[in-house]
Amino acid sequence: MKPPSLLSLSVDLVVDNIGDIHDLSFVPETILLTLLLKIIQRGKLTMKILKLFVKTNNEIILALIEYLHIEDFYLPLALKDSFRF
Repeated sequence: MKPPSLLSLSVDLVVDNIGDIHDLSFVPETILLTLLLKIIQRGKLTMKILKLFVKTNNEIILALIEYLHIEDFYLPLALKDSFRF
């Protein structure tokens, strides 16, 4: 069995502690996308966390949020049936 990658461990650590993070603007786009999808999968998306992602002004993240119709009244959001990793 192959051990998890450092990237995978780091993403999991960020997802576990997302409430303590105040800025994601420095995070590369591919990692941002992975973070957002894992947060949704775990049912941890709140308005505060959503605002962190919106503040990045990343076009792909904003498009994904719009595509999934994520709005205030849907939060907290769990889309476990929609995403499989």
